[in-house]
Amino acid sequence: MRRTLLVAVGLFAVGGGWGQRLPLRLSAQEQGQRLARALAGSDFVVYGRMREGTGVAQRLTPEERMRIWEAEGLGGFHGASLFRLDVTETLCRRGDSVGVEVQDRPAARPARSADPKELAMVIPDSAPMYEDDLEIERYIVGRSYLLFAEKFPEGDKLTRTYKLSPDADYYRAFRREEGVIELPKGEQQLARVRELCEAVRQPRLEMKLGMLNQLRGTGDDVLDSAADELIRILQPPKKDASER
Repeated sequence: MRRTLLVAVGLFAVGGGWGQRLPLRLSAQEQGQRLARALAGSDFVVYGRMREGTGVAQRLTPEERMRIWEAEGLGGFHGASLFRLDVTETLCRRGDSVGVEVQDRPAARPARSADPKELAMVIPDSAPMYEDDLEIERYIVGRSYLLFAEKFPEGDKLTRTYKLSPDADYYRAFRREEGVIELPKGEQQLARVRELCEAVRQPRLEMKLGMLNQLRGTGDDVLDSAADELIRILQPPKKDASER
């Protein structure tokens, strides 16, 4: 199913919201596991305000435009939606939730000063509305979001296809709607993420595990489950006797 780009003054929206849907469908344990995997799998976990949204056209030569027009008419042209999020705070990022073999090498950990001031989120018009029972992410300009962002795969192909700067990084939500939580509705989830990120941002593995273990006794089943899953992710796999 293809979508039509929608642009309106003060409002720009494309396609869901993790914070509103998951509690209706998943157990607390499953919610926590998904939360931990999203945190570990994202390049950045941030919250901030969506500043703007615009439509971006394809890069087409005059000959390509004419060929599409003659074959399909206006419906043959497809672009992308570009959103810019002003980042209020970077909670954690890829590299925070890795194991001791990387984290104990100080040079492998980027400086916090490299945290982004904004994120450019791209949704191609060709993206399906639903994939693996997950709806495409939705943003509305002027609203605030907790966002799990991963760098767009094949960034070079993206900038060749659409009129986007080849010098910028572009992102998408981790697992589509799961990676977008509107605020203030998702304040409880933001509080959980803040505690989990505070734990995984510790400089050494034993410190990370110690803080995560403390989170397992809070009485919040989702947070308990997320802490358990992050402990599993952080622990280096044990070697078999034959490998020693």
